[in-house]
Amino acid sequence: GKMAQRALAVAAVALGGAALAASIYAWYQYRACAGLKKVIASERAGRTKAERALREKLHENRDEKGHNFEPIGFVNSCFPGRCGAPRQGILAPNTRARIELSRNIPPASLEGLSEYSHLWVIFIFDENTNACSEKGTKKEARTFPAKVAPPQLLGKRTGLFSTRTPHRPCPIGLTVVRIVSVDERARTITIAGVDLVHDTPVLDIKPYIPAYDSIPNAACALWVKEGGAPVLPVTLSEHATAQAASLKLPASSLFDNTTDLLAALREVLQLDIRSTHQGRGTEGDATAAPYETHFDCLVVRFRTREGTVEIVDLVLDDIKKSRHHQQQPHTRSKKEKRGAAGRAVAAAAGDSGDGAAAAEEDEEGETAKEE
Repeated sequence: GKMAQRALAVAAVALGGAALAASIYAWYQYRACAGLKKVIASERAGRTKAERALREKLHENRDEKGHNFEPIGFVNSCFPGRCGAPRQGILAPNTRARIELSRNIPPASLEGLSEYSHLWVIFIFDENTNACSEKGTKKEARTFPAKVAPPQLLGKRTGLFSTRTPHRPCPIGLTVVRIVSVDERARTITIAGVDLVHDTPVLDIKPYIPAYDSIPNAACALWVKEGGAPVLPVTLSEHATAQAASLKLPASSLFDNTTDLLAALREVLQLDIRSTHQGRGTEGDATAAPYETHFDCLVVRFRTREGTVEIVDLVLDDIKKSRHHQQQPHTRSKKEKRGAAGRAVAAAAGDSGDGAAAAEEDEEGETAKEE
């Protein structure tokens, strides 16, 4: 009995000591955690204050200098210049281009893109004549036409924000294209159905998602619904037919074969790419000199008469490709790239007289159509 009682007493003392030790340990842990929480809270408050100061500084810089974005890449397009580019890429679904991303874009960023069929491209109208101009540190006042005259309105004007005119206060374009292929290793995306001019700077790309981007019952202006571009038949003269049969495309061509190239060329010419000064919409003069345009690796000469476009001459000309290779995205200097981006995204868009005149003549498309 006594031995058992002593054992129980010893056990009780031991348990009491253990409980006391546990309590002391818990108290110290609590103090440590409380101190750690104070440190964390202090650091968080410091970060928040620093981030707030940084945001304020960024806002000050933006108010003074505007936003500045670096292009993520450039377009290698079948349209060497503005002339001939369709108002919307969907009007010429077989036209081709390739988006070539800059070397600072990781190839892994393209992973999963091939699962989509279409792509949104956000780009810069870098060939606009009403681009921003600066004198010293102060930007000139903005001057751009508030109203433009789309071809479908036959000379009437409407507000520029109700059109797709490229001459905008901030010359940023948006177009949807079909994805042909994605090469992650080469950082390239081959696309079709394009209205992008060669060497266009690309700001961003986003997948087209039908559930979010398609609105079946969306309304639009009556002149857009009823003002569809006339489609003209396109034929080849005997001389042009012989040239096409013997045509050998260079490796720099964006098309796999002559058949695909001619199909895309027909889609472009059937939209009557003549300027208003050249008589767009009229039957044309059979005695006049042929019109000329550049398409992919070709110089194309054609006549428009009696409502028909006749291709009269096809000549290989790789001038677009040589210009492009001189300006590969990864060989451009930082100064050149900053200049290209700055011209488009700067807040002040100064307008030269030529830009305003062009805006009054042909301003429905995502790209300027006349040289």
